[in-house]
Amino acid sequence: MKQDEQQPRKISQIIFRATTAVILIFYIVIINIIIIGEFFVPTNYTTTTTAPRTTQQDRSLLLRLGHQVTVLQTIPHDSNAWTQGLVTAADGLTTLYEGTGLYGESNLRKINVTTGQIVQQSATLPEQYFGEGIAFYTDDNNNSRIIQLTWKEKTGFIYDRDTLTQVSTFSFSTKRNQGWGITVRKNTFIVSDGSRVLHIWDKSTLREIKRVRVGQFFPFPQAVPLLNELEYDPNSDTLLANVLGTKRIVRIDPETGRVLAQYNLRPLYTKLTEQYSNVGALNGIALVPGTEDQYWVTGKWWPEMYKVELPYRRNRK
Repeated sequence: MKQDEQQPRKISQIIFRATTAVILIFYIVIINIIIIGEFFVPTNYTTTTTAPRTTQQDRSLLLRLGHQVTVLQTIPHDSNAWTQGLVTAADGLTTLYEGTGLYGESNLRKINVTTGQIVQQSATLPEQYFGEGIAFYTDDNNNSRIIQLTWKEKTGFIYDRDTLTQVSTFSFSTKRNQGWGITVRKNTFIVSDGSRVLHIWDKSTLREIKRVRVGQFFPFPQAVPLLNELEYDPNSDTLLANVLGTKRIVRIDPETGRVLAQYNLRPLYTKLTEQYSNVGALNGIALVPGTEDQYWVTGKWWPEMYKVELPYRRNRK
């Protein structure tokens, strides 16, 4: 081929490559705009799609990352308790209920919130069961109950709330076929299994009706796995969760799975470990009834339990 015939071909190749590069850059920009828009779209923005509308809560998420907590009260906690679940009594002023784990040591107990003393305990589960999360609920016959999960045994237990006597058992399955945390929202249970998935169960049948995947979108989209103990906050219709392997609590929209806020408990944990040895993971969240932002928190083998403030502006949701 002659040189004068090669020249147009080279020009065409250059134009093709340049056009391809421009198109690629265009798509990268569009994708980033979509991601960033999840957090910075104006609050009065409207859309005709079925996706949840982004609100002020997303723009303030950066301020929530690593949000410090305020300790309001400290009480003693059984340092032999491998805490798996924590809930408050209806009045929230006198009694906490705790579910503990480990094979051969799992049980339920009532705790005096003033002294931290155990005032009542259930029988210990048989050695083949490892106790996990617990929750209060009222069954279809208007009986006050406590539900308890087990770790790998795919078995749950139902107790009378007043006597802590076991009244029935049930079988369950999850994405990982494990039970970690459980809480009640309206007519459903929300269950975690150590993955990023929230399993929504019908409260009457204890059967799964849907799943919600949890993730955060700032500073970049990512899944949030290892969800552990759960606590539903009816004041804001949000879900709080411990994240195993971290010193943080995340606040989640239970409908979409979006992380709305994060709370950093590392300073509290660090101070605790400076005073005590053999301290396990942060685990256990219980809303103080009659308050909007106050919760009891503790952990596995922690010698102390704390009432803390985890602020959240409800008008953002």
